Amino acid sequence: MKIELKTKPKSPTIIEGFPGVGLIGTITTEYLIKHLKAKPIGQIYSKDLAPMVAIHEGKVVQPLEIYYVKSKNLLIIHALTDIRGLEWEIAEALLALYKAVKAKEIISLEGIMGQGKKSATYYYSNNTAVTKKFSKKGAKPLKEGIIMGVTAAILLKEKHMKVTGIFVETQSKLPDSRSAAKI
Repeated sequence: MKIELKTKPKSPTIIEGFPGVGLIGTITTEYLIKHLKAKPIGQIYSKDLAPMVAIHEGKVVQPLEIYYVKSKNLLIIHALTDIRGLEWEIAEALLALYKAVKAKEIISLEGIMGQGKKSATYYYSNNTAVTKKFSKKGAKPLKEGIIMGVTAAILLKEKHMKVTGIFVETQSKLPDSRSAAKI
């Protein structure tokens, strides 16, 4: 894995969303990029990624692109490609990015399978200042659950960084924009 940055923000918060259950992470980061007018500033590259590109509004979108919102000091990692089998390498790349920009925190956005008709929102964090904010917004602390993929690999490396996971229930493996909107 190689991180390429055109500019290096100082002490940003990193938000990542990788394809997973309901495509929650990808849908949410796409929304944030569009509505916060984020600008592309780099990419995460690996020869092990399938060569795939999206064309959006006449521009090439990288499979693992890094966007920046200067007004909010946010780095957004937007993933369009299947990353199965590369979760550990991506987590290592994100840890390297976290250290390189001296990030305040990594926030992982993820869908989890739900049982009920309504989608509940949960969080896990090793950052106590954040936990109070999420509780006020109606999110519940995740007490029991199984997390997989890049988010799991990041959480397993939490002793090296401040990490928050935001999880929303989805009832389908299909793209679920309604559940993503809850995040």
